[in-house]
Amino acid sequence: PYTTLFRSQRQRHMIVMLRILAKHAVLIDAPGATRLRDLLSEIEFPVPKPRDVSATREQVNAFVKQALADGYLSQAITTLAQFELIERRVHIIGYFEGDQWRPGWVWQNIDHAGPNATWKIRYHQSKVGLVLREYDLRDTPELLALLQQIPEEHRVGPVIVMERQKTKSIRKPWEDRYYAEVWRQIANRAGLPENVCSMDMRASGATEADAIPGVSDRALQDAGGWLDPKTRDRYRRGKQRNAGEVVKLRQAAIKE
Repeated sequence: PYTTLFRSQRQRHMIVMLRILAKHAVLIDAPGATRLRDLLSEIEFPVPKPRDVSATREQVNAFVKQALADGYLSQAITTLAQFELIERRVHIIGYFEGDQWRPGWVWQNIDHAGPNATWKIRYHQSKVGLVLREYDLRDTPELLALLQQIPEEHRVGPVIVMERQKTKSIRKPWEDRYYAEVWRQIANRAGLPENVCSMDMRASGATEADAIPGVSDRALQDAGGWLDPKTRDRYRRGKQRNAGEVVKLRQAAIKE
């Protein structure tokens, strides 16, 4: 299931990128660009069905434990941060645009130095505009404890870097696709279901939050940094559970 999902997403992404390039080619009046654009516009690519999978806190903890046992502190930190902060992976690990790395978490955005460090982090989501994210990491002690395992001499530049590198002096960020492949290997050893992916960790946090009575729709939307309520609802994967609860509440009301 993971391989099929990944292949479908990559194919769709490639078609989208080709369409963007074709539009630019038309603007600069490149030979044959209009024909290419029209051909690409006719291609119908199946849109993946909305994900309805989420991991439990116990499964997330099992992954973190296995990642640490395997020597992947970066994977443990990222996964727990996705879950606890309801955050996109790319905003934590960053991403490569060609040879250029676009920052995820960087140490200069965390107050981590000295005995009076507050361990507050400040950064922006950037998928749709800029959405400010500010957290006191002391509110998530398990995540904070993992971050504090990173030696002080390495607390510069990217927070999340690959552990397995030929040249130890170079601290290189993860490439998104390779990160997901290693995540799957760790997840298999941790006993997580095959249909649970790294990308589901954010939705898993949102689903857990959605089950807490004191968390309002608006609070959940702000927690995920979503501008559109429809996006928030796509990440709430406890809909069937909520439907069952409504049935129970209605039956209880009848008995009263």
